[in-house]
Amino acid sequence: MRGGHKPGTVYKITPNELKDYKTENLSLHDVQILDVIKQANLIGFYPEVTIIGIEPYEISYSLELSNKISKEFKRIVNSTRDLINEIILG
Repeated sequence: MRGGHKPGTVYKITPNELKDYKTENLSLHDVQILDVIKQANLIGFYPEVTIIGIEPYEISYSLELSNKISKEFKRIVNSTRDLINEIILG
């Protein structure tokens, strides 16, 4: 998720806020989260969605993390865990 911040920045946003991000790079899996939400809406399901994303250093075809992200990995995991707990526990 490219938001223009330092690589490793953890984002917590809603689908409505997603339009402010560069959508062409949201997924290497060719599945855009907004498309998934629209499909759910078409079958009458309107989930409350929170998107957690991480600012990459680079987006490339690789299974490895970049060195910059690898160095920040523990902090990223802890920040992400804290956000998930905040969502779940309120």
